[in-house]
Amino acid sequence: MPSGRTPRRSRTKSASPVREAKAPRRARRPRLDSDPNGLVHRTSILASHLFRAARESTDPRRQISDSITALVDLTGAVSSAFSLLRFTPLTDDNSRAPDASANGLRFIDVIEGGRWSTTARQSYMNYMNDSAAQDPFIAVFFQFAMRAQPGVTSVARRRELLPDQAWYRSRHFTNYRSVAGVDDCIYGAVFGGGDALDGSRGLPSDVIAGFSIHKASNSTFSVADRELCRIALSALAPIGGSLLHSGRLGASHLFALLTPRQREVLLLLNDGLAAKQIASQLNLSPASVHTYVQAICRRLGVRGRAEALALCNQKGWLVARGTTTR
Repeated sequence: MPSGRTPRRSRTKSASPVREAKAPRRARRPRLDSDPNGLVHRTSILASHLFRAARESTDPRRQISDSITALVDLTGAVSSAFSLLRFTPLTDDNSRAPDASANGLRFIDVIEGGRWSTTARQSYMNYMNDSAAQDPFIAVFFQFAMRAQPGVTSVARRRELLPDQAWYRSRHFTNYRSVAGVDDCIYGAVFGGGDALDGSRGLPSDVIAGFSIHKASNSTFSVADRELCRIALSALAPIGGSLLHSGRLGASHLFALLTPRQREVLLLLNDGLAAKQIASQLNLSPASVHTYVQAICRRLGVRGRAEALALCNQKGWLVARGTTTR
């Protein structure tokens, strides 16, 4: 071996190490910034609520009420309302006029959701009785919604259509919104006349399914909140069609005058149920039902249940079960 060279090490092949089997790769979690406003997650929760409401009750009013209450919780709002409105066309050819305003709308029914405080409900009652204090957002919104085809859901946040100056200087905001402690809102509408999924319970062409949701002062809705409301209204509009055809309607006057429980009692009275039957259906005592009936009569200014039902049917506030409003 020549001097000065390092002897080569003998190359002996060592046994190759046994490779451990790789563990299955875990499913990659979605990045937190891929759903910054939680729209996908909240949509999944909303779908679960809609499915549960349909499974647990066949009453369309209860399905709508439970669903919009869930929407209130998902958006951080305080109150919401689903409404059916009769639309009076302002043109001779019975088509929707592009410049029509809320003056051509008449409430058929209103269903509330969320947590309406006593102050908020009283403020709403005062607003319903004050024709001069029109909500400035309603007229602007329905001009926007009329551009959509029948059956297509239109949704908008207040600030997207109405400037702050026009909103905060309006009599409606000063006298009612600020008193009730609510400010920002989202409105939605679906004009009837589109194809119904079952072919029979769609909204007529002169009926609108409307929706509103409200947040407390110093709190605003996000774009994701708006899209969540769009999804909800698209699902609830057909249920509103079922409600319209069921005959279980209570007009906006009853919403303004009576509490939710009082309206439930009145609707069951209109169905011909006796006090004991109503107590059993609503899980109340007969004495509580009697108290509710007395409160209803006081609010309507009548002397008994017969007069209350006669007044409501005369005014068109109630529709007998099984009749149609077409």
